[in-house]
Amino acid sequence: MPSSSSEPNAGSPIPQKSSPAKRRQVREAAVQLLHALRGQELSEESEAAIDSRQNPWTLILAQSDEKILRLRAKALLHLQQNRAAKGEAIAKNGSQVATLLKTFADEQQSATSYRALLKTEELVAENLDLLRRQLKSSKDSSTLAETLNELRSHNESAHRTCGTLIEDLRETIELPTPLQATKKSLPILAESISTARSLFQSDPLSRSETAALHKALAEQASLKQAVSELYQLIASHLTETDSILAEHLENFAPERLAQVDRAVLRLAVTELHHCSDVPHAVVINEAIEVARRFGGNESASFVNGVLDALKP
Repeated sequence: MPSSSSEPNAGSPIPQKSSPAKRRQVREAAVQLLHALRGQELSEESEAAIDSRQNPWTLILAQSDEKILRLRAKALLHLQQNRAAKGEAIAKNGSQVATLLKTFADEQQSATSYRALLKTEELVAENLDLLRRQLKSSKDSSTLAETLNELRSHNESAHRTCGTLIEDLRETIELPTPLQATKKSLPILAESISTARSLFQSDPLSRSETAALHKALAEQASLKQAVSELYQLIASHLTETDSILAEHLENFAPERLAQVDRAVLRLAVTELHHCSDVPHAVVINEAIEVARRFGGNESASFVNGVLDALKP
């Protein structure tokens, strides 16, 4: 067996104090990443470089993406439950307000913005109602994603038109009663619009309604970091790892292995030789389970036999 690297063994990128399910998830994701890049030479590279090629994270993070999608939708419904009432307050005496805006504000521009805002708020209300029904009945995350994208687009339109109206009426002091009521209601609606905008961002506002969403986002970020670090560890020792495998595969070169089997073995050999804080039995057992899930019928027994023969 070739000697292992002369550098001291590093700790595992996988937090050992995390749950067994989390550790398994990191290993499975690492195998998926290795498999996704099977036609390309492994090398030490940044996460951004990995993303720029074929973005395997779409598959790897699919489960957590769906969880985040649903939590985002639930938080949006909680924090926008009074949005329709605020839109109705703006729409009160709508035709009269639109006419008065031509006189007391910026002529046609303000009236046009006002009508556009009313229409947008109707669409927001319809999509919020649709989102509520979909969360109760639909298991298809793609329909939720479509509705959320529609809501995001309409909310951005509302942000622009509401901001324009607030600016148009800011310096106007003496206004007829309908316009005074509209001027007073606009900032209230604008606050709801800003809240919704935050929920579509990568770092939503922190409130009790978004606690579960923040937790899911942090868990996904932690998973992606651990998988990326494990991938880099495998890539940095690849030549040594493949030499070890070649010596124990009885003239069966690593490149001739099934893609999943090769990825699992590369991961396991790297952990055996370069993750001193992980017991060898744990590495082998985890590799067998990952091979059983992703490999062929004989993958688990094959991986078991190879790793049992070459463990340090």
